[in-house]
Amino acid sequence: MAPLQKLLMAVFIASALSSWAAPTASATTANLTDILTKAGYFSTFLNVASQANVTAEVQAFIDASGTSGATLFVPVDAAFTPSVLSVYSGLSPEKQKLLLQYHGLPKFYDYSGLLSTRSQSLSNLSTFAPGLSLNVSVHTGIITVYASLNSANVTSNYATTFPLTVFAIDTVLLSSQILGNPAPPT
Repeated sequence: MAPLQKLLMAVFIASALSSWAAPTASATTANLTDILTKAGYFSTFLNVASQANVTAEVQAFIDASGTSGATLFVPVDAAFTPSVLSVYSGLSPEKQKLLLQYHGLPKFYDYSGLLSTRSQSLSNLSTFAPGLSLNVSVHTGIITVYASLNSANVTSNYATTFPLTVFAIDTVLLSSQILGNPAPPT
């Protein structure tokens, strides 16, 4: 091959290689607000979480999470009973925010991953609320999330698309570290 041909071939190969790149992480397709809105039964949680800026913070975490993802245990509208809403509205804005953050884990757990624990529990799972954790157990196919003052059953696996899993739960999770030690509202 003539020197000019070698040079042209080298330029062509270099050009081809520079345009080929390893795949990069694409922007997330998990839009938290859209997912919760489309469900139709998370409107109360979405409303209070948006007011407390929690949805924006969790969305920013999801977008920047790389490989960790997030798991949310979102109470359905029926879980926000008048007594729960009364307790919530009596909290300072900082404690309201902590209570909402308490419903999310900064790690992706899908339904099958939780079910594979088979009568075991996942203990001390760190939440988005600094210093607070949840426990999750599975018994006969029922996933239960334990807070310090109460527990909630997972009623559906609403959305699971990495980097986000949204589980519907039947109760608002309450923490003694946030509320003190009152009797849980019914």
